[in-house]
Amino acid sequence: MTGNKKLMIALFSICLVVIAGLLTTVIVLATQSGTITSSINISYTATDIQGTASATYTVKNGSPVNLVASDGSATTITFNAADETITNSLSIPSGSPVNLTSANDSVTFTYTFTNTGAAAYNATVNYTGTDATNFNVEYSTTGSSDWQTLVQSEGETVLVAAGSTGTPTTATFYIRITLKDVAQNANFVGSFAWTLAGQAD
Repeated sequence: MTGNKKLMIALFSICLVVIAGLLTTVIVLATQSGTITSSINISYTATDIQGTASATYTVKNGSPVNLVASDGSATTITFNAADETITNSLSIPSGSPVNLTSANDSVTFTYTFTNTGAAAYNATVNYTGTDATNFNVEYSTTGSSDWQTLVQSEGETVLVAAGSTGTPTTATFYIRITLKDVAQNANFVGSFAWTLAGQAD
């Protein structure tokens, strides 16, 4: 009887170990399979300004990838004040999706604006996210320590100062999208629409 009892206890212990091992495996697999795909639409509207706009995206620990103009042939959009109002877009290149992992859990978009005109202009971004429940969206003017929450439908502005004696000036703006919970699959669908408006001389 004692032998049977010991055998039952031993079998029960083995079962517990197997169950614990299965639970651990499930948790690990769930964490390691948390990949993210992102669909970003970025548009620019410029009014009475002169200069250029470009953008890149960089997945954490990765290399920058240039966004391309709507016709796919250029990575920089040029604005000429003589053209009055210009609308164009920069998009993630076809075949270069933004894929995040549990280790590389964020992507940073870097926007670079130059001013080759005589008047300063404001570049204002308006963020709209249709599916961003598992993401933090932040912006920065330095790309380092001044990250703040980018609120949907509230424009954030960066001033692109006019250059003296015709010297171009440059301003940079950063938007970072970070996965909140790496144990959950997620899809970010959002739009960052920039309006570039010239200031009075």
